[in-house]
Amino acid sequence: MRLTFRRTKAAVLMASALLIACVITLTGAQAAALTLVDGPAGGSGPAAAIEGKDEIVYANLTANGGVSAVYVVNRFKVAEAGRVTDYGSYDSVVNLTDVAPLAEEGDAVVFEAGKGNFYYQGNKAAADLPWLFTIEYYLNGAGITPQELAGQSGDLEISLRVAKNPDADPVFSDNYVVQLSLTLDSDRCGDITAPGATIANAGKDTVIAYQVLPGEDADITVRASVSDFVMNGVEISALPFSMEFDLPDMDGMIDDFEKLPDAIADLNGGVGELSGGADAYKSGMDALEDGSAGIEQGLDALNKSAPSLTSASAQMESALSQMSSALASSLSDTPDISSLAQLPGSLSQIAGGLRATAAGLDASAAAGINAMADNLDGIAQNIAASLSALDSLGQLQQLADGLAGLSESYGQFHKGLTDYTDGVGAIDAGYKDFHSGLSSLADGSGDIADGIRKLYDGTSQLEDETAGLPETLRSEMDDMLDRYTGADFEPVSFVSPRNTDVDLVQFVLKCQGVQKPEKAPAPAADPARDTVLDRFLALFTKE
Repeated sequence: MRLTFRRTKAAVLMASALLIACVITLTGAQAAALTLVDGPAGGSGPAAAIEGKDEIVYANLTANGGVSAVYVVNRFKVAEAGRVTDYGSYDSVVNLTDVAPLAEEGDAVVFEAGKGNFYYQGNKAAADLPWLFTIEYYLNGAGITPQELAGQSGDLEISLRVAKNPDADPVFSDNYVVQLSLTLDSDRCGDITAPGATIANAGKDTVIAYQVLPGEDADITVRASVSDFVMNGVEISALPFSMEFDLPDMDGMIDDFEKLPDAIADLNGGVGELSGGADAYKSGMDALEDGSAGIEQGLDALNKSAPSLTSASAQMESALSQMSSALASSLSDTPDISSLAQLPGSLSQIAGGLRATAAGLDASAAAGINAMADNLDGIAQNIAASLSALDSLGQLQQLADGLAGLSESYGQFHKGLTDYTDGVGAIDAGYKDFHSGLSSLADGSGDIADGIRKLYDGTSQLEDETAGLPETLRSEMDDMLDRYTGADFEPVSFVSPRNTDVDLVQFVLKCQGVQKPEKAPAPAADPARDTVLDRFLALFTKE
């Protein structure tokens, strides 16, 4: 009997060890199927005093980034034992602390917890994670599935996109930093490039790490030359973003910015005065251009009338010369002075033409031409008076002498008139160039005024926008520091907004790797034939 007892005790110990090993190796989903009952579930005692709660969200992702399973490990820091009610919709729950059952009442999990840390796990078939992950694989430029990629060789490209999930609470994507890690076998992968990544060697592996800051999306690309390729899955974690900064005294720097708005205001005032001066200069140039245009028009009209004026004057000069010559050579004969009677009217007609020409000229030019017209009128009146008083040959001689003098004087007048009209033509041509340049200058002054006006608009806007610059700068810096230090972030529950006193929520995600299919197991031994081990174990089970 003594020997039999030892054999039986040894068998029980071995069986117990195997049972413990089996329990240890159970996964979360398998453990959910194990039911250990020790009293009623939940409990009706007093509520426990909870100091805080942590949630660790684990998720299994496919090799392409899709969610295949989610389970949450909830940790409670219990200050005083009692009943705990936690909220969350789970497919199944598992007590990770002891063998006491957990009661599910709608979307609540109720249990009794002793003082200290209490853990339980909630399993979900699927859930909306705060981020969407998309992983694509390309071999030699062509898309390929993870299953087809295993064992292949060539130029590999892995494209991984991280984007905020629009269907999930943005509190996590806006405040958490996402860390991604890929591990490549250096014996199988070479020429590795990963823009924006931190690359480190760990033994024969190359570890590629990325960080995606809160509120941002990311497109990640990893390239390598691979041979007989396999890869462990991408590992992803997400934590509240927090950094410690040793910042200098910002108040002194911001105080220096107080001077900037004042300087910009002074600049804007100066530009405003410059703009007013430019407008006044433009107005003056416009008036000058208008006056110059009148002068140009008068000169142009005078120049255009000059040919007819000089032609008429030339005819008058020729007629006077002919009459003077004819009268002088025929004093012995009885002259026909009927043509002389027409001379005063012709002179008056020329004077009228001169006055019409002067009407389109400026005052100084018109005065000279009007004076010439007055002289012609005077000559015409003298000739008319002389003809009316002509009663003898003596007087006719006097008329001939006067006509000769008139012809000579008119020749000088005609020469001066011709020189004058030639000068007017030259002045008109030169003044056109002057007026064209003046017009260009006036247009340029307009462009300058418009440019300065736009500059004034810009400096006015700059003054308005920088008036509160120091306060805006201080506010922006405070917001940025709060964002990167996590000062304003209050943790919330991932599984239910009804949960309170949440201290920490973190995410641990694991993607399926690219692996070759496992080989089929070897055929089982014939149960009819005992092995040496079977025979050895049988020694401890026989009576």
